Amino acid sequence: MGIFGGYLWLVLSALLPPLPSQSQPLLFYSNQLHDDLKIAVIRALKGATSSIALQIYDLTDPSILKLLEKKKREGLNVTILHDKHGHLPKELEGNPVKCRGLMHRKILIIDEALILLGTANFTTQSLKMHDNLVLGRWHPELAQFLKKGSGAFKSGDLSAYLLPDAEGAALRALGSCIDSAAKSIQVAIFTLTHPELVGKLAQAQKRGVSVSVAVDRYTAMGASKKAIEQLQTAGAEVLLNQGSQLLHHKWALIDGQTLAMGSANWTGAAFGKNQDCLLILENLMPGHQKVIKNLWRSVAIASEKM
Repeated sequence: MGIFGGYLWLVLSALLPPLPSQSQPLLFYSNQLHDDLKIAVIRALKGATSSIALQIYDLTDPSILKLLEKKKREGLNVTILHDKHGHLPKELEGNPVKCRGLMHRKILIIDEALILLGTANFTTQSLKMHDNLVLGRWHPELAQFLKKGSGAFKSGDLSAYLLPDAEGAALRALGSCIDSAAKSIQVAIFTLTHPELVGKLAQAQKRGVSVSVAVDRYTAMGASKKAIEQLQTAGAEVLLNQGSQLLHHKWALIDGQTLAMGSANWTGAAFGKNQDCLLILENLMPGHQKVIKNLWRSVAIASEKM
């Protein structure tokens, strides 16, 4: 390879985002932490050897579409569930999902084990421009659950919920996380309108928990406006992102060690009508806590206090 070739390989390896594995089963990716979400998705797709299962709201990125078509031609089992308003090339034979709301999930499962899940749609703009968080997880049992399409899953410190949830288990679990907070709650959210969740955040602030909520500035002027006013009245800190990109996050960090995240905005539609997902990870390892805390700092620095 030569000295120059070896040096180039080391540089490229350092720049490429790693993927979760049996030895490193949990990773987080965010473009606000200088991770390239598109490259992470492409690396996962290129590494697929038997199957690709995708549940996605919006899929338009040309590179990803071409790679999915290539993998299908190679004989892999490629399954794509997408929102009924979307359209895919005939070669991919996507399956539009008929439901009361939106097919709003963003879940990629490779070879029944490797999972990328979070807030990023597979569009060039979402992957490269908007503020997003994606979880990478190596977990065959969770992968099987996510492919089922409904219900709840528990494994150690991980709980997963596929929405809509007629029994309200996901909403109760998220509400319980807020109620359990002793010191701090940091929320980064695109749309915040669910009255029960907003009320619990306000109550947490009133009982002495430090509550900070970063909301996308576009929804803050519209759908989320009432919630913001309620939180401000309770004394919570409200931040609005600056710039042309969307703050597309949907996560909360409770006491620095419990993370609730997924594709679900904190709205009634997300929990009651949409095909969405929510994950709750308790007792995060110090390294993972550091990543999410660094992400919060990046969100706060790029935002303006109301």
